[in-house]
Amino acid sequence: MERLCIIICNSLAPEISHILQAGNYPDVTLKSFPAVCTGCFVTDERIVEIIGDNPYQYSKIAVIVSSCMGKKNVRNIHLKNVEIIRLEQCLEILFPLPTIYHYIKQGNYLVSNGWLRNYNRHIRDWGFDSDSAKNFFGESIRKIVLLETGLPGDYLTNLTALSEYMGVPYDILPVGINHLQRFLDSVVLEWRNENERKTQNSRIAKLARESADYSLVFSHLRNLIDHTDEEFIIQEIKNLLNLLFAPEQLVYHQYSNGVETNTPNQASEIFNPEDSITIEVRHQNETLGLFEVLNVRFPKFIPQYKPMELVISQIGGLAIANARKYSELELTRLALCELNATKDKFFSIISHDLRGAFSSILGLTGLMADDSYDLSTEDLRYFTLSVHKTAKSTNDLLQNLLEWSHLQKDGIAYLPESINLKDFIGNCDESVRFAAENKMIILEVNLPEGLTAQADPNMLKTIMRNLVMNAIKFTRQGGEVKVEARLSDENVILFSVKDSGIGMSKQILDNLFRIDVNVSRQGTDAEPSTGLGLILCKEFVDKHGGQIWAESEEGKGSTFYFTIPQILNK
Repeated sequence: MERLCIIICNSLAPEISHILQAGNYPDVTLKSFPAVCTGCFVTDERIVEIIGDNPYQYSKIAVIVSSCMGKKNVRNIHLKNVEIIRLEQCLEILFPLPTIYHYIKQGNYLVSNGWLRNYNRHIRDWGFDSDSAKNFFGESIRKIVLLETGLPGDYLTNLTALSEYMGVPYDILPVGINHLQRFLDSVVLEWRNENERKTQNSRIAKLARESADYSLVFSHLRNLIDHTDEEFIIQEIKNLLNLLFAPEQLVYHQYSNGVETNTPNQASEIFNPEDSITIEVRHQNETLGLFEVLNVRFPKFIPQYKPMELVISQIGGLAIANARKYSELELTRLALCELNATKDKFFSIISHDLRGAFSSILGLTGLMADDSYDLSTEDLRYFTLSVHKTAKSTNDLLQNLLEWSHLQKDGIAYLPESINLKDFIGNCDESVRFAAENKMIILEVNLPEGLTAQADPNMLKTIMRNLVMNAIKFTRQGGEVKVEARLSDENVILFSVKDSGIGMSKQILDNLFRIDVNVSRQGTDAEPSTGLGLILCKEFVDKHGGQIWAESEEGKGSTFYFTIPQILNK
């Protein structure tokens, strides 16, 4: 990193050090020498003594002096990277020079916070005893004035002591550090701009050597159309703009559908609009991006850049539009691949379950139809119940599958209406009650009076039927299933279906409601299951804008929850 070294007397160094530490000056180093207000000699040897044996470790050394340095000392500076900044009056870096002279003419002795830090040293250099100081200063000085810069620390003690020593009163003039900040920035920015100019001049010279009319630049832009990475295209355009314009700052704004979609770096507050240009990247009358090229190093050539703006806008816009279209197509392709893979796996599961169910029915009915077997009444009853159970589970599967397929094609309309939950759920499907009674399971429904929901009755019926049938399926004979609903704090209705059944492993629990994972297993009486019912439940709950989840532990039962918002609680 190129570095700047500032050398100044230690009476003014504290304020500059404070600004450097608080600001963005990583490339600036401060050195100081003892304040000698008369006969100060700054030579090559003195500079080496201050900064070290290698003065060229810095690209520039700025030595700030005032009347303390005699004119003859300028000839003693031979180092190529040293600049002498000579001030008329050293305190003018803190306050405007005319005002400084005005206070001095009125008989004021001006000091700064940094000067007061070395108060005792100044007293020793003067060599006056207390009485002599009062006589000397009392004749020529009316008052001491502290140019208060706001430097942290206690300066009142030394100021009071100086006042007593000189025998004159003191006053405090708050000047702050704004004037010093501007002075320091002018030194630093001039040096930085000089370095930037050297770098940018090299780039411009190289570009001019390669092609006076920028034909290679436009060829480079045309090649961007073949790229599909938008970030790469933007970076390449930025590189080109840096070469062409050598700006102090380059800011890019990204747009989509007329809305800015990125958070660009903040533009510099110190820029001249006349030395800056804006390039809008467009395609088919739509703005895709905008480049702010701030503080062009050679603004006099801006009129020559105008034709290039149009080329950059058109070719850059086409390249970015192509990249975005490619990204959209790629995302669509990946989504379709994932969807097809999911559907293939899902239908594989369904076909396996249907094939197994029909194989069981065909096998049992085949045995019943074979007259070579002499079936007893008990055998016939067993076969008949098995066929009925298989046929019923297959019918449930087909019913869920039909509803799900309609839902995928938006064939099932969401038609909410006001439903009294106690009456609606209390009159649940007879098949559900029959299943519970067949396994001697207690089915308990607890719903508060007057709780009303805005819901689609057919969807809600399907949700409750599947959840309750699942609870019965995985509960052993003599168990219990509880159905409850209540108004939650989130102004939604919370439903729960809790069973005392066999529960689920964490693996099964984590994969519920997923169409691409088979979580089917037999019930406690060997009832078949596909998991499609839960998928259908999730689809219907999503239609209502609710959520569905489950809590379970193996051997300790399961509880399924789902919510439906937009309730009417009468």
